[in-house]
Amino acid sequence: MSKLRDAIAYICMNLHSDRALSKARLTKLLYLADWKSAVDHGEPISDIEWEFNHFGPYVHDVIDTVQADPHFRVEHKKTTSGDAVDIVRCVGSPSVDQLDEGDRSALDFAIAKARDLPYPEFKRMVYGTFPIISQPRYSKLRLADLARRYKSELSAASPQRY
Repeated sequence: MSKLRDAIAYICMNLHSDRALSKARLTKLLYLADWKSAVDHGEPISDIEWEFNHFGPYVHDVIDTVQADPHFRVEHKKTTSGDAVDIVRCVGSPSVDQLDEGDRSALDFAIAKARDLPYPEFKRMVYGTFPIISQPRYSKLRLADLARRYKSELSAASPQRY
């Protein structure tokens, strides 16, 4: 099993059960957790090579992992407005033993940020992260490198306090 698979399972098991976990929300949650981990620990949780696709972070790895693992199920639903949406659900209680405390902390951060936000507001928050606002569309988002740059720019903008 992979850390990506464990991270997906962790999100599925820890997001409110009444909150539908669409493929898009799941992907953005994983991106946000990877970004938080890169900032806090110098590297993302997963080995995903994120891309700035159209408006935000996207990769096929997340859905490919879900579809290949028997611990997940994808349900095809219609929204209240009639649009099609794919909802990801856990089947049983998959293990998440490849996640360390730093990984869990970053995932908890992402879940807490997304938990009560309607999807459009959550999407705006994700699109406002440093990797998205600082990189050209359709580029690779090398989160560890961008986290170092972000922290450098942040410390340069903030005077030292003694």
